[in-house]
Amino acid sequence: MRQGDFKLAEGCLRRLASIAQKKAGRDLARLPGAGGAGGLGFGLAAFLGARLEPGFERFGRHAALARHLRWADLVVTGEGTIDDSTLMGKGVGQIAQRCLDLSIPCVGLTGTIGASASKLCGFTQTHALTRLTTVEQAKARPAYWLERLAQRVAQGWSSSS
Repeated sequence: MRQGDFKLAEGCLRRLASIAQKKAGRDLARLPGAGGAGGLGFGLAAFLGARLEPGFERFGRHAALARHLRWADLVVTGEGTIDDSTLMGKGVGQIAQRCLDLSIPCVGLTGTIGASASKLCGFTQTHALTRLTTVEQAKARPAYWLERLAQRVAQGWSSSS
């Protein structure tokens, strides 16, 4: 994607949202769940009349997350990039927030950490593959680097506990 393509696409999507708002009589783009998965929720609500439900809530019920968290002493979760968007409804951000609410330590393993990682208060710790290697190497051999990162984190965790 070229630099100007993102701005063009964003403008087109704003126009589409405006047209859908006029048709529906309400702002569907602001509904919870409308923006995730590339705007799939918005499209389904605007053009097919779908009822949106936050995906993480459904997942949490299906996976009995609350029950599993009750017996957890530590939660380790992962995401390609941990940044501001992590706390905007993504699963790992939701899990980290639930851990914070329950006073359970939550470690986030990630490929990269965004500049605003200090705002990610739900995580006890965050660790990125890029602390061990380059982004290119991490993408080329993610399992290899994740294993090494997890080992390093576990060694540090056991010595600090």
